[in-house]
Formats: sequence, structure tokens, C-alpha cells
Amino acid sequence: MPYTAAPAPSEQKEFLGHPPGLFMLFFAEMWERFSYYGMRALLVLYIIKGFLSKSDGDAYAIYGAYAGLVYTTPFIGGLLADRLLGARRAVILGGILMAAGHLLMTWEAEVPFFAALALLIVGNGFFKPNISAIVGSLYPEGSGKRDSGFTLFYIGINMGAAMAPLLCGYVGETWGWHYGFGLATIGMLVGLAVFVIPAGITRFIILAASVGTGGLMIWLNRNEVIYALGPNAGVAIALMIAGVIAFLAMADGGLPEWAG
Repeated sequence: MPYTAAPAPSEQKEFLGHPPGLFMLFFAEMWERFSYYGMRALLVLYIIKGFLSKSDGDAYAIYGAYAGLVYTTPFIGGLLADRLLGARRAVILGGILMAAGHLLMTWEAEVPFFAALALLIVGNGFFKPNISAIVGSLYPEGSGKRDSGFTLFYIGINMGAAMAPLLCGYVGETWGWHYGFGLATIGMLVGLAVFVIPAGITRFIILAASVGTGGLMIWLNRNEVIYALGPNAGVAIALMIAGVIAFLAMADGGLPEWAG
């Protein structure tokens, strides 16, 4: 399914030189990466110390197979989006599958565990390549701003990856695996909500989630030494600043209907 070309720059509203939809996609991808890396931070320890009680070798074999397939399925997901679904539907489908997979991880039984990994692998295949394609579609062909737009987008990926072990890892180790996987589920649902809910509501969700999560990261480590508090506070402050910027950017709208 061919993507609709972006309008000329003069026809698009911009914030800090970029389309408002970029800031929405920034947070959709950030929360998806938070859920992915949050689950991954717990996975090996969960396989070894959890109900499966696997050996180190078996745990790393499962982890390696999962990680390899996660980077294989985007090729198939991209083809299906191009020829059948469209990027926007593929992203929504992928988000739903991944949220279901994270939720299923909380069920301590072997079949649901491997079913959860399968859902995460397939969901990632639909989500990951197509949200990046939508970012590219926001800019006219040959636009010099596309590269800087992808740079901002990848900052969101890195921010989600930085938050994940700090929050999911801490919660999982402190209160239990279920809570760590549950937090990853919430992160994926927030990313999906940001993508599908109208921009007027989405900007408030982004602001509330950013400020709330940043505050939680600082509060959980309030009694820790500076070496623990420092990284959490740094990521939390960056998250809250990004949330405010996205809130202001999306006052002029979110993802246009023609994108994806």
C-alpha cells in the first residue's frame, strides 16, 4: 500500500521546525521501547529464578532465540504493511499483540510464557518498521529536515531504553516479577493509546505520563546513594522536559490522517 506524500513544508504546521506528529510518534515509540527493554531486562533472571528454573545455558538459548526473531520479523511486517495493511494499521496491530504478550508474561505457566514471547515477536514485527516509515512520511521527498527528525525520534528510543531497566528492573526485583512485567504492559498500552487517541487528549496523556513517571523514578530512589539517584534523576528530568515540549507541540495537532 503506497504512502501518501507529505504536503509541501509551507502547508504543514511546525513546532521547532518539525511536524507536531513527530512528537507524538516520539512518545509512542519511547513507551514501546520502554516495554520491550523493560521485559528484556527481566527475562533471563525470570527464566533462571522464576517458575521455569532453567539453567543459565537454557536461559540464554531462549533469550538468544527471542532476540534473533525480534530482529527478523520486521522484514515480514514491513512487507505486509506495504502490500496489505498500511503502516498505521500495522502499528496498531503490533501494539495490541505486544501488550497482550507483556500481559501474558504475568501468567506463571510454560505454555503461556512461550505464547507471550511469540506475541511479542510478531507484534514487534508489525510495530517497529512501520512507525519509522510513518516518521519518514511526515517530510516531503528530499527534505533536509528528515534526518534531524529521525535523530529526535531515536532520542525517544534511547530514552525508553534507559528508563526500562531503571524502573522495570527495580520494580521486578523489589516487589516481584509480575509487577515488573505489569509495568511493561502499562508502558505498551500508553504507547498504543498515544498512537490511536485524538491529539487533543493525547497531549495530556503524554504530559501526565511523563511527569508521573519522572516523579516516580525520583521518589523510588529518594533514599538511595547519589550513584543510584543520579542516573534516575537525570533520565526523569529529561523525560519531563520532553513531555512538556510534546504537549506544546501538539497544541497544533497530532499525526495527520494522510501519514501512514
